[in-house]
Amino acid sequence: MDRTRSPIKHLAFRDQRLRSCVIECSRIGEFSGKFKLGEKGAILGRYVYDAVLAVLFAAHDLANPRRKEWTRILVLYEYARRLDGNDESLLLDPELLSRSIDREEFLRSVRAIGADLGSLDQETAERHLHLLETVGRILPDEVEQVFQPELAVGGELPASEAVKQTVAMFEEVLAKFPKENSDMLVAALMRGLQRRHPKIVVEAIRAMWAHAVQHLTPVRRIEFARRAIEVLNLGHHFRQARDLATEAEALMAGVPDLSSFQRSTFLNEVGNCLRYAGEFDAALQRYEAAEAALGGDGGRNKRVVIRNRAIVLRSQQRYFEARKIFAQLRAETHDLELLQNVVSESVTLMDMGERDAAFTLVEEHAGLASGHGMGAPPAREYAALRAQLLSWKGRHREAAELATSLLEASIRFADPLYAAVAARLTFDPAAPDVTKAERNRRVNDALALVQGGLDRAREAEGMPDALLGLTEELNLMLTSLGRDAEAEKLVREATEQFDPEIAPRGWLLCLYAMQHAVRRRDYPTAIGDMVTALTWIELGLARTAATADAIAFLAPHSKKVEELAEAVHRFKIEDNPELQRVARIAADLTAAPVLTARVRGSLGLSSPSLVEPDEELATIATFCRETPAAFVQTVKLAGDIGLLVTVARQGGGVESTLRRLSLDFDLDEIQATLRRLDFRLRSASPTALSLALENVRGWPQLTRALCEAISDLPSVAPLCVVPGPLSSQAFSLTFGAERPLCFAPSLGLLLALRERRRRLPAGLGWRPRDMFDFAVWRLGDKPTVVEALQMAVSEGAVVARDQGLAHEARSGTQGDSAALLSGLMRADFTRVACHGRILPNEDALDLVVAADGLLPPASAAGLAGHEATGHILGWQRLSELANASPVVFSSACDSGAAILHVGGERLGLERPLFAAGTSATACLLAEIPNLEGAWYWIQFLGIYDAVFLVVSVWIFESLVIE
Repeated sequence: MDRTRSPIKHLAFRDQRLRSCVIECSRIGEFSGKFKLGEKGAILGRYVYDAVLAVLFAAHDLANPRRKEWTRILVLYEYARRLDGNDESLLLDPELLSRSIDREEFLRSVRAIGADLGSLDQETAERHLHLLETVGRILPDEVEQVFQPELAVGGELPASEAVKQTVAMFEEVLAKFPKENSDMLVAALMRGLQRRHPKIVVEAIRAMWAHAVQHLTPVRRIEFARRAIEVLNLGHHFRQARDLATEAEALMAGVPDLSSFQRSTFLNEVGNCLRYAGEFDAALQRYEAAEAALGGDGGRNKRVVIRNRAIVLRSQQRYFEARKIFAQLRAETHDLELLQNVVSESVTLMDMGERDAAFTLVEEHAGLASGHGMGAPPAREYAALRAQLLSWKGRHREAAELATSLLEASIRFADPLYAAVAARLTFDPAAPDVTKAERNRRVNDALALVQGGLDRAREAEGMPDALLGLTEELNLMLTSLGRDAEAEKLVREATEQFDPEIAPRGWLLCLYAMQHAVRRRDYPTAIGDMVTALTWIELGLARTAATADAIAFLAPHSKKVEELAEAVHRFKIEDNPELQRVARIAADLTAAPVLTARVRGSLGLSSPSLVEPDEELATIATFCRETPAAFVQTVKLAGDIGLLVTVARQGGGVESTLRRLSLDFDLDEIQATLRRLDFRLRSASPTALSLALENVRGWPQLTRALCEAISDLPSVAPLCVVPGPLSSQAFSLTFGAERPLCFAPSLGLLLALRERRRRLPAGLGWRPRDMFDFAVWRLGDKPTVVEALQMAVSEGAVVARDQGLAHEARSGTQGDSAALLSGLMRADFTRVACHGRILPNEDALDLVVAADGLLPPASAAGLAGHEATGHILGWQRLSELANASPVVFSSACDSGAAILHVGGERLGLERPLFAAGTSATACLLAEIPNLEGAWYWIQFLGIYDAVFLVVSVWIFESLVIE
């Protein structure tokens, strides 16, 4: 038998002392190979052969080439020996077994036996129990995932009789069977109830709970409650699950003798209830308590808790944390559990606007899903997601085939939500090769299924995303059929039912309502819908901004956000103060919305400006009195760029006007011009007498259009610019030599930073008392660079003395991460002079610092190694600051750059600084710190008073003076 000798030879050559053992093992393998499985002695013989091999390979830390075969024969032997009298003489240690088997093969083999056994009844109960014991001995944390028999009363019974008989069966199981067996039977009964009698689940569980409260011990009562809550949640009976969880959690306080497993699994289900209700902070508390109860060893149960916690983090827009957890779980899980993690991670990627990455991840695991029918909810969940992504990718035939299978399974398993998703994907009102009557029948069936799913989502009281998604899909279906009146009625009724505090993404329905109103030429109603949508967005941002990542909840709907903003700017806003206010808010919507909301919230300015319009107007008017200036918000129009200019009016109030740039080319060419401009600036020699920008194609026309757009403003009026879709370079180069300039991520953030400055000691008259200098160069830097950075520090001490400021510095090998972070937290004014780098594909914007008394390496390859980790200080570390210097300047290359994310957020070093308390930053885009760059900060200190008196804002790039 060559196939059995190859692993034997491998071991024999490894260690000759194993020779006698190997020879005996080989004889057993040859002997047992003569028998087919099912013949007497075949399982035992093959088990002994593969068991010896498994032990030997494990002892020598070698990969077993027969791992799958060993796993299959192990399952057969462990199960069969119980049927044959439970011989334990040849059993191996469970820990060794769990390490030596192929986990996925084990789960497949167990499920195959379970499928052969069929449903749980008197005839099969004992064999089901043997299978349960087999799984429990080898992989105890997989028991509830793998072992899922069903026990149910007849499906033909009327509902009232089915409830009565189910409760009677429950009472009989508890009375007649010992605890370990009755637990298995109760779980099977609940599962059968869920899958075969979904319409009586709530009534039956309430009746069983009443019996449990009266007759079960406190511990078993909590155990039952946990299973019941799980079944109610799986059936989307979220309100009833929350009610039961509230009762049971109150009882749990008086049950101190719960095991760690029992306490953890119960708290996990309570956390699920709170998560479905949108109470994310409370859900996190339960999940953390559930994880802590399991300690360092929880197996699958702990992974489930961790996954649920990551789902909450995703709901709070803490995407980076959630992704990290899902990626780790994906490496640790198998089978259906792996499929669940793939779905969760993919949904996170879609929320971040990264659909391509989500599609790739889902496709990588298509083979895993094909091994399961759609009876399991995770399989249906995966199929629904994959079908949607296939359709988005344009692979409509594959999407339709998968959706058809999903539809059949969802109807068979009474799952109206996924039936609705599948019906939408198979919806084709123009289907060829069918009669008109057949086409109409299919359309009506699809509409009925989506409506049924929508009705179920409403009843569930815990599925805002599903409710929103199905409302959106039904609206699109009705609109495509020309049934606009029905579609508009649907979205307006849904808008009234949504609570923006719980479901902030409900603003999408307001957008659809606005579109219907515009089609009817009902512009007053459309404006009202527009204002409601913007108000809901502001409420959502205010709620999530404190913890959200840069990629906000706007990210998955970024196209819709742009559509809403462009719709606002299509209206004529002159002589209409309300529309002017709406236009300012819409312009801010695609310009750092999360950062704006976070800083406003930290200052107690969380009231949305559309809810408190008088407050917003008063804030702008006060700013203009303090600092006479014009506000310029750059906005994207349909294929073009416009400037929304806001100025103070004589006699009080403010006025905004929208000015379209007068150009012969579109937005794409404007962006191309800005790229060419950036390349020219980055490649220019520091000693060049002229930048020759007139030779940059498109630049003369763009700068001329900018000048014409604000030609009516006084020539000395300072400009406060929100660059938006334009780079601030364009404004710096056009107006930097003529007007005082500053840049802000958004108008709302500009006003918040001014309020922060007012709260400093002495208010607007505040001046720094001390200055912190930080300068680090690299090993191998040119002597001129090292000299420039060293001189910057020494000259800084002179300037600080002249200005009456206390001075502290860390440079060279002393300039590590701890020194910079400490200085940022202590000093009023911080200057950073070091190297920097930006890696857009990795969301990395870093400063290069010293570490362990060593200067950083010069090469990019040297910084990429694990040993260079200490030399990298990224924006993530800055985000941990409790407070930061009111004024920060950086001459590090690329430190003024930012990574633009979907949803309008810019990810850069300024983001965590503003969040921590900084009021003004200035950063450069020089490629390397040269003499001019290192000295620029001293010039900045000289002009600091003028800049800071104008506004407290972020300067994206250095001023370029020709």
